[in-house]
Amino acid sequence: MTGIQSINILDRKRLETNGVKDVKSFNESELVLLIGDSTVYIGGYDLKVEKFSVDSGELVLLGTISSLYFSDNTDPAERRGFLSRVFG
Repeated sequence: MTGIQSINILDRKRLETNGVKDVKSFNESELVLLIGDSTVYIGGYDLKVEKFSVDSGELVLLGTISSLYFSDNTDPAERRGFLSRVFG
């Protein structure tokens, strides 16, 4: 799955996204997804996956969404600045 990934949140009650490569974990208060090169953490209450397609990477989540957090999945050495890589 390449291309543009999008996340749409409607009235904090419905989240629609595409480009989902994997569902890392899920319960009623947190959903952890791998989208592109990022891990996406979605927090809330009474969360329910209404739709998930492995083939298309589309996911629809219902419930009360209270937080959304992205974390890069790159190697920490790649994120270091030039001087820290040189002087180590």
